[in-house]
Amino acid sequence: MSTPTITEEVLNLPLTDLIRSVTNRKTFSPEALKEMSESIKEKGVLQPIVARPVKSIEDEAVRAAAIKAGAKYEIIMGERRYRASKLAGKTDIKAIIRPVSDYDALMVQLMENVHREELPPLEEAEQFHGLLANGKTTIADLVVKIGKPRLYVYQRVSLLKLPDKAKKALREGKLSLPVALLIARIPNRTVAEYATTRILKGDMRGNPFSLSEAHHLILNECMMQLKEAPFDTKDKELVAEAGPCSTCPKRTGNEKELFADVGRCDVCTDPVCFQKKREAARALVLAKAKGEGKKVLTPDESAKLYPYQHGQLGYDAPYIDLDTQCPFAPRKTWGQVIARLPKNERPEITVAVDKIGGIHELIGRKEAGEAARSLELATPTETRGDLSPSAIQQRQQARETRERHERMIRTVDLVITAVLEKQAKAKDAKALARLLLAVAVKASNFDTKRRVSKRHGFTTPKQNGELIPYYLKQAKAAAADPLPFALETLLWQESLFADRALPEILVEACKLYGIDAKKIEAAAKEKSAKDESEAAPVKEVNRLAQKPLSPAKLVASK
Repeated sequence: MSTPTITEEVLNLPLTDLIRSVTNRKTFSPEALKEMSESIKEKGVLQPIVARPVKSIEDEAVRAAAIKAGAKYEIIMGERRYRASKLAGKTDIKAIIRPVSDYDALMVQLMENVHREELPPLEEAEQFHGLLANGKTTIADLVVKIGKPRLYVYQRVSLLKLPDKAKKALREGKLSLPVALLIARIPNRTVAEYATTRILKGDMRGNPFSLSEAHHLILNECMMQLKEAPFDTKDKELVAEAGPCSTCPKRTGNEKELFADVGRCDVCTDPVCFQKKREAARALVLAKAKGEGKKVLTPDESAKLYPYQHGQLGYDAPYIDLDTQCPFAPRKTWGQVIARLPKNERPEITVAVDKIGGIHELIGRKEAGEAARSLELATPTETRGDLSPSAIQQRQQARETRERHERMIRTVDLVITAVLEKQAKAKDAKALARLLLAVAVKASNFDTKRRVSKRHGFTTPKQNGELIPYYLKQAKAAAADPLPFALETLLWQESLFADRALPEILVEACKLYGIDAKKIEAAAKEKSAKDESEAAPVKEVNRLAQKPLSPAKLVASK
């Protein structure tokens, strides 16, 4: 870039002859201006400002506005000194006059602002953009001139893409610069406006999102994982104006410096474009399905089958998804199972689209059951009704339990048959008596065994687990014939909790052995009354001993 020859002169200009530059900074600290005005009151302006004649302004609209305002010169450098002088009550200011072009004026302003008080980010972005739009400089030139990294310039310029709401919040300090830079990277304006609204709305307490929270929001709600894309990311024709994702500048891997914090290269930063490609791919798949003779459901029909947002079939849907696991064939999907059938025997495939845009191939539940039976993978019982994995698993477990029970019953039947055959050939009943005693002990509860043991003078253990072998051992030692002992145990087991009437089993026993049950019951009542009368005096003494005497009764007793 050639440097033009500039003729300078120093003049003392009235403040009314000056107008501020539209490309210079617009925001100044009130405190700094007041401090400078106090200094100017005391010492005057020590360094002249730089201005150019209004006729040097190349932008016709800006030049016309300046002339209409009655200005003769435009301030290039020193607007803070100009404002502070007005604040201090001065009427004129010393100025260096340079008749420079719009581009040179903007470059001078930028250099002054970069090396002095920090310029607000949006104003710096406007200056960078003005220089780059002029066509006389590049980002590489700016990097050299201002001594800032390339990413710094690129990020500042990107701030101009912010939605108006985000720009306003950034100027007012409601949005931090790092968060604004995150929003500025979103290429789609609608998505950027959504992110701005969510970030400014903040958490439940109304606090704006922090940098990490904003980063998480944008990464999870405003970006899409290309590896999960339901379309070919290298397809150039899917959406012609977008081109392939592999070379798109909206892919984080193609702007690694700008998206270094994302940590992944295969991420799309434009979910709207991603959605367009997904819809285009979906339309192609559905058209292909129709061409293959598959039944394609309407959106309303699909919505009834997929009422949930997570893309799962409704629990009462009459279809099965071919991508789900077949419970009759481990590690196989229904699609893989159906593929084993001859083509002319395969059930009709129905295609549906869920609420989040996923495409599903389905077959009817009835047809799925028929296919499983024809491939000898399941029984009719297992394939009836609901064919969800949980329902099928329950039926399989019930079948296994039933089969296990039937096997055991067959075993029991054979064992009992063998026992009866052995007993029929036995010459005595000792084995039978011992077996019946063991059965009686197993069938009786703890209280029964304890009462029978007490009647025979046994000392019973406290724990039920130790009582059965102990009981059998004592019974064997005390009785030469275990059969009466078994009979006694069973009769007590059936009679232990008798209350108002004699148990039916004892009534039956009395009939068999010719026993007068009523006579025994009367004798029991008579003995009970006698025991009660003998115990009465003892009870009264105990009652009086527990009840304290009054002082009068105590004297009388003496």
